[in-house]
Amino acid sequence: GYPAAQYHLARAYYAGDAVPRDLRMAGAWFEAAARAGVPAAMFAAGRMLDLGEGVQADPARAIVYYKDAALRGDRDAQFALGTYFYTGEVVGRNPATARQWFGAAARQGQPDAMFNLGVMTAQGEGGPKDPAMAFVLFTLAAQAGHEGATNALRALAPTLTADERKRADALLHPPVAAGH
Repeated sequence: GYPAAQYHLARAYYAGDAVPRDLRMAGAWFEAAARAGVPAAMFAAGRMLDLGEGVQADPARAIVYYKDAALRGDRDAQFALGTYFYTGEVVGRNPATARQWFGAAARQGQPDAMFNLGVMTAQGEGGPKDPAMAFVLFTLAAQAGHEGATNALRALAPTLTADERKRADALLHPPVAAGH
């Protein structure tokens, strides 16, 4: 009945750390910890269901776990939900909702979410087109190690107007208040 212990036991079974690797046991313990309210366990249980690791793949059940974790602030679950709403798999395609979930994950530094939100923002998909903000998002994603972001920056930079570039620079390098 101790949720943190359930989660750590699940991770041990998943990785084969100090116990033999057993994906079925890992899934069972992740689900137990998820039911007890552990967001990381919710994401892990969802991912196992999503990928069919140790269990029959069940994306519809995975989304339930992802949503529970996302609502509790798990950035990877937020990214996963954004991906589902972007692609339209299992749930109806909804670019505006995808953009919201990518935004939530991006604000927490999730590199893939920053990149995907940058793509959507550059194209005006699911919300307003904003090349300057897309440049900012691609820059942050590149700084976080996202490989595709550097290529996106190279493609986007020459298309920015002087005002867009100035705004992007201001967003990336806000002025420091005097005396601070």
